[in-house]
Amino acid sequence: MFKLGWVVPEVKESINSFVKYGQKLTHVSPTWLRFDSNADLHLTVTEEEMHRFLEIAKEKKVKVVPLVVNERFDEGVAGSILGNKKMQEKAAEQLVKFAEKYQVDGVNLDFEGVFGLWRYEYTEFVGKVSEELHRLGKEVSVDVVCQTAPPKSIDDLKENMSGNFEEIKKMLSWADSYDYEGLGKLVDQFILMGYDYHAMGSEPGPVGPLWWIRDVLDYTLKIVDKNKVVLGLPFYGRGWTSIDKMRVEDWEPRNPMSREPMKTAFEAGFELGKAYDYREIKEKSRYFIKSGINPEENSPWGVWELEDGKMTIVYYDDLESLKKKISLVREYELFGIAFWRLGHEDERIWDVL
Repeated sequence: MFKLGWVVPEVKESINSFVKYGQKLTHVSPTWLRFDSNADLHLTVTEEEMHRFLEIAKEKKVKVVPLVVNERFDEGVAGSILGNKKMQEKAAEQLVKFAEKYQVDGVNLDFEGVFGLWRYEYTEFVGKVSEELHRLGKEVSVDVVCQTAPPKSIDDLKENMSGNFEEIKKMLSWADSYDYEGLGKLVDQFILMGYDYHAMGSEPGPVGPLWWIRDVLDYTLKIVDKNKVVLGLPFYGRGWTSIDKMRVEDWEPRNPMSREPMKTAFEAGFELGKAYDYREIKEKSRYFIKSGINPEENSPWGVWELEDGKMTIVYYDDLESLKKKISLVREYELFGIAFWRLGHEDERIWDVL
């Protein structure tokens, strides 16, 4: 089974996790590459660091498919590349040269942000990259924000907003940037980012609730060949600290079946959420004064109080919750699994991978 893990090279724990457990994977995607608005490709590591990592991966017999992003997930960067065919060609050419020079096994394309205005141009770009790299025997995967329904029609938006691009952007979400059907036909692996349902700026809740992942898969598999679909899962948890003093009894977990719009963190009385790795959560669990898990979500949560009267709520995944979500790969007969990111995980998970 295809098993990919993302590694952030500047984070020691992420590298250490790969060194210790990398042999459990088939593919690793180090976050090495970013495009700027001129379609110039930049490395986030030194060549020495890159070669050292490639040697480790070779020893572990793991394929290396570096992550490629639009700088800062900026829609302007994405648009400047995607909206110009010559820039698309320049970007694709640079990826080919990189893959040939460093003999990596492919690339993992991860353009993100509110660039839905160039949704079909992104499909065109991915097609160019795929054509060139497939010619060299390389793999191409694409990461997509999860959808449970078709993205908004760009033509309708342009008509309704009289072509005002700034107004159109306000109507788009990150998920609106992807043409599932088109992308699915071009790439080797179509990776669903099954996380950030409750994001940094939302009210407290699970990062990747089980019921939502099922909805995503039910929708996706009507459009994309299951033999290409990879389920991305979070190794990280997310915690939110109350802005002011708050009593535990004043907070209740959101009903996963609620029809009410999700609140922002601020509206719910919380600061922006921050990522927690499992080791941090395990340490904090000694101080939980309230905890639980909703079977529909299958993501445990816990609450602890701070000395100033505030409180922190954390949602996370452990061995048992991840096992349940990983089982979806067999249930839906998917191509494989991916994890963001190494270094955040409950290390017991490696015993079942």
